[in-house]
Amino acid sequence: MKVAYLLMLGDAWRTAMASFYTGFGGLRQHADLLLEWEPAEAADYPLALHVRVFNATSDHIVNTFETDIATGLTEDSFIWNDLPSPLPFLSSATYQLQVVRQLPAGGTMSGSVITLSTPFSILPESKDGNDDNNRVWPTTTNAPEPANSHTSHRPDSNTAIAAGLVVPFVVGISVFVFICMQRRRKKTLEERRKERQTLVID
Repeated sequence: MKVAYLLMLGDAWRTAMASFYTGFGGLRQHADLLLEWEPAEAADYPLALHVRVFNATSDHIVNTFETDIATGLTEDSFIWNDLPSPLPFLSSATYQLQVVRQLPAGGTMSGSVITLSTPFSILPESKDGNDDNNRVWPTTTNAPEPANSHTSHRPDSNTAIAAGLVVPFVVGISVFVFICMQRRRKKTLEERRKERQTLVID
Protein backbone atom coordinates (compact mmCIF):
# COMPACT_ATOMS: atom_id res chain seq x y z
CA MET A 1 0.00 0.00 0.00
CA LYS A 2 2.80 2.42 0.87
CA VAL A 3 4.46 1.65 -2.46
CA ALA A 4 1.38 2.88 -4.31
CA TYR A 5 1.51 6.19 -2.44
CA LEU A 6 5.23 6.58 -3.09
CA LEU A 7 4.60 6.10 -6.80
CA MET A 8 1.84 8.67 -6.62
CA LEU A 9 4.19 11.08 -4.85
CA GLY A 10 6.84 10.51 -7.51
CA ASP A 11 4.39 11.38 -10.27
CA ALA A 12 3.48 14.59 -8.50
CA TRP A 13 7.10 15.71 -8.19
CA ARG A 14 7.43 15.46 -11.97
CA THR A 15 4.39 17.69 -12.43
CA ALA A 16 4.82 21.10 -14.03
CA MET A 17 3.77 24.27 -12.25
CA ALA A 18 0.35 24.65 -13.91
CA SER A 19 -2.77 24.04 -11.82
CA PHE A 20 -6.53 23.54 -12.11
CA TYR A 21 -8.89 26.50 -11.70
CA THR A 22 -11.72 24.06 -10.93
CA GLY A 23 -12.75 23.30 -7.35
CA PHE A 24 -13.27 19.65 -6.44
CA GLY A 25 -15.48 19.89 -3.36
CA GLY A 26 -19.02 18.49 -3.09
CA LEU A 27 -18.97 16.55 -6.35
CA ARG A 28 -21.76 14.01 -6.93
CA GLN A 29 -22.17 10.91 -9.04
CA HIS A 30 -23.62 11.50 -12.55
CA ALA A 31 -22.90 15.26 -12.39
CA ASP A 32 -21.22 17.14 -15.26
CA LEU A 33 -18.08 19.03 -14.20
CA LEU A 34 -16.43 21.87 -16.11
CA LEU A 35 -12.66 21.41 -15.83
CA GLU A 36 -10.40 24.41 -16.45
CA TRP A 37 -6.64 24.69 -15.99
CA GLU A 38 -3.77 27.07 -16.66
CA PRO A 39 -2.65 27.19 -20.31
CA ALA A 40 0.19 24.86 -21.21
CA GLU A 41 3.18 25.69 -23.39
CA ALA A 42 2.48 25.69 -27.13
CA ALA A 43 4.78 22.71 -27.64
CA ASP A 44 2.76 20.60 -25.18
CA TYR A 45 -0.40 20.40 -27.31
CA PRO A 46 -2.42 18.32 -28.01
CA LEU A 47 -3.30 17.32 -24.46
CA ALA A 48 -5.02 14.33 -22.89
CA LEU A 49 -7.05 14.22 -19.68
CA HIS A 50 -6.16 11.25 -17.47
CA VAL A 51 -8.06 10.13 -14.37
CA ARG A 52 -7.04 7.73 -11.60
CA VAL A 53 -8.97 6.23 -8.70
CA PHE A 54 -7.47 4.73 -5.53
CA ASN A 55 -9.65 2.36 -3.51
CA ALA A 56 -8.81 0.29 -0.41
CA THR A 57 -10.08 -3.29 -0.29
CA SER A 58 -11.03 -5.39 2.73
CA ASP A 59 -7.52 -6.89 2.52
CA HIS A 60 -6.01 -3.42 3.09
CA ILE A 61 -4.71 -3.33 -0.47
CA VAL A 62 -5.06 -0.21 -2.57
CA ASN A 63 -6.38 -0.92 -6.07
CA THR A 64 -5.74 1.65 -8.77
CA PHE A 65 -7.92 2.16 -11.84
CA GLU A 66 -6.97 4.67 -14.50
CA THR A 67 -7.85 5.71 -18.04
CA ASP A 68 -7.89 8.66 -20.43
CA ILE A 69 -11.26 10.43 -20.48
CA ALA A 70 -10.33 12.78 -23.33
CA THR A 71 -7.57 13.07 -25.93
CA GLY A 72 -6.59 15.52 -28.63
CA LEU A 73 -7.45 18.55 -26.49
CA THR A 74 -6.40 21.91 -27.93
CA GLU A 75 -8.22 24.06 -25.36
CA ASP A 76 -7.62 24.55 -21.64
CA SER A 77 -11.02 23.26 -20.54
CA PHE A 78 -13.19 20.16 -20.80
CA ILE A 79 -16.58 18.99 -19.50
CA TRP A 80 -16.36 15.70 -17.63
CA ASN A 81 -19.80 14.19 -18.14
CA ASP A 82 -21.51 11.66 -15.86
CA LEU A 83 -18.96 11.58 -13.01
CA PRO A 84 -16.92 9.44 -12.59
CA SER A 85 -17.51 7.73 -15.96
CA PRO A 86 -15.75 5.87 -17.51
CA LEU A 87 -14.33 4.78 -14.15
CA PRO A 88 -16.52 2.94 -11.62
CA PHE A 89 -18.21 4.88 -8.84
CA LEU A 90 -16.92 3.89 -5.40
CA SER A 91 -18.14 5.96 -2.47
CA SER A 92 -14.97 5.20 -0.48
CA ALA A 93 -12.54 5.91 -3.33
CA THR A 94 -10.24 8.85 -3.97
CA TYR A 95 -10.01 10.26 -7.50
CA GLN A 96 -7.31 12.34 -9.14
CA LEU A 97 -7.02 14.09 -12.52
CA GLN A 98 -3.97 14.75 -14.66
CA VAL A 99 -3.58 16.89 -17.76
CA VAL A 100 -0.80 15.29 -19.80
CA ARG A 101 0.95 15.72 -23.11
CA GLN A 102 -0.62 13.36 -25.63
CA LEU A 103 2.19 11.07 -26.70
CA PRO A 104 2.39 9.03 -29.92
CA ALA A 105 1.08 5.46 -29.91
CA GLY A 106 3.32 3.28 -27.79
CA GLY A 107 4.56 6.20 -25.69
CA THR A 108 4.54 6.28 -21.89
CA MET A 109 3.14 8.65 -19.29
CA SER A 110 6.54 9.20 -17.65
CA GLY A 111 7.48 12.86 -17.43
CA SER A 112 4.44 14.01 -19.42
CA VAL A 113 2.25 15.46 -16.65
CA ILE A 114 1.26 19.12 -17.17
CA THR A 115 -1.29 19.62 -14.39
CA LEU A 116 -2.23 17.53 -11.36
CA SER A 117 -5.41 17.97 -9.32
CA THR A 118 -5.66 17.53 -5.58
CA PRO A 119 -7.30 14.20 -4.65
CA PHE A 120 -11.09 14.35 -4.30
CA SER A 121 -14.06 12.13 -3.51
CA ILE A 122 -17.41 11.82 -5.27
CA LEU A 123 -20.65 11.62 -3.28
CA PRO A 124 -23.58 9.36 -4.24
CA GLU A 125 -26.22 10.85 -6.52
CA SER A 126 -28.69 13.09 -4.69
CA LYS A 127 -32.21 11.64 -4.32
CA ASP A 128 -34.10 14.91 -3.79
CA GLY A 129 -33.41 16.31 -7.25
CA ASN A 130 -32.58 19.78 -5.87
CA ASP A 131 -28.88 19.84 -6.68
CA ASP A 132 -27.00 20.60 -9.91
CA ASN A 133 -26.49 16.98 -10.96
CA ASN A 134 -27.75 17.67 -14.48
CA ARG A 135 -26.00 21.00 -15.00
CA VAL A 136 -24.10 21.27 -18.29
CA TRP A 137 -21.62 23.91 -19.50
CA PRO A 138 -20.72 24.65 -23.17
CA THR A 139 -17.43 23.28 -24.47
CA THR A 140 -15.54 23.02 -27.75
CA THR A 141 -13.18 20.19 -26.81
CA ASN A 142 -13.19 16.63 -28.06
CA ALA A 143 -15.51 13.90 -26.85
CA PRO A 144 -14.25 11.41 -24.24
CA GLU A 145 -12.38 8.30 -25.32
CA PRO A 146 -13.96 4.88 -24.56
CA ALA A 147 -13.07 3.50 -21.17
CA ASN A 148 -10.35 0.90 -20.79
CA SER A 149 -10.52 0.15 -17.09
CA HIS A 150 -11.40 -2.74 -14.81
CA THR A 151 -14.81 -3.26 -13.25
CA SER A 152 -15.29 -3.19 -9.50
CA HIS A 153 -17.99 -3.92 -6.93
CA ARG A 154 -19.15 -1.56 -4.20
CA PRO A 155 -16.92 -2.13 -1.15
CA ASP A 156 -18.31 -3.77 1.98
CA SER A 157 -18.13 -2.36 5.52
CA ASN A 158 -14.57 -3.61 6.03
CA THR A 159 -13.47 -1.79 2.90
CA ALA A 160 -15.10 1.39 4.13
CA ILE A 161 -13.20 1.14 7.41
CA ALA A 162 -9.92 0.59 5.57
CA ALA A 163 -10.65 3.52 3.29
CA GLY A 164 -11.29 5.69 6.33
CA LEU A 165 -7.66 5.15 7.27
CA VAL A 166 -6.24 5.31 3.76
CA VAL A 167 -7.93 8.41 2.34
CA PRO A 168 -6.60 10.88 4.95
CA PHE A 169 -3.10 9.57 4.27
CA VAL A 170 -3.52 10.08 0.52
CA VAL A 171 -4.94 13.56 1.01
CA GLY A 172 -2.16 14.50 3.41
CA ILE A 173 0.56 13.48 0.96
CA SER A 174 -1.13 15.23 -1.93
CA VAL A 175 -1.66 18.48 -0.03
CA PHE A 176 2.02 18.43 0.93
CA VAL A 177 3.01 17.86 -2.70
CA PHE A 178 0.63 20.60 -3.88
CA ILE A 179 2.20 23.13 -1.48
CA CYS A 180 5.69 22.16 -2.61
CA MET A 181 4.66 22.53 -6.24
CA GLN A 182 3.32 26.03 -5.59
CA ARG A 183 6.54 27.05 -3.84
CA ARG A 184 8.61 25.64 -6.69
CA ARG A 185 6.46 27.54 -9.16
CA LYS A 186 6.99 30.84 -7.33
CA LYS A 187 10.72 30.21 -7.17
CA THR A 188 10.90 29.46 -10.90
CA LEU A 189 8.92 32.57 -11.81
CA GLU A 190 11.17 34.69 -9.60
CA GLU A 191 14.30 33.25 -11.23
CA ARG A 192 12.90 33.97 -14.69
CA ARG A 193 12.06 37.53 -13.65
CA LYS A 194 15.61 38.08 -12.40
CA GLU A 195 17.03 36.65 -15.64
CA ARG A 196 14.93 39.05 -17.69
CA GLN A 197 16.07 41.98 -15.54
CA THR A 198 19.71 40.92 -16.01
CA LEU A 199 19.29 40.76 -19.78
CA VAL A 200 17.72 44.22 -19.84
CA ILE A 201 20.57 45.70 -17.76
CA ASP A 202 23.19 44.10 -20.02
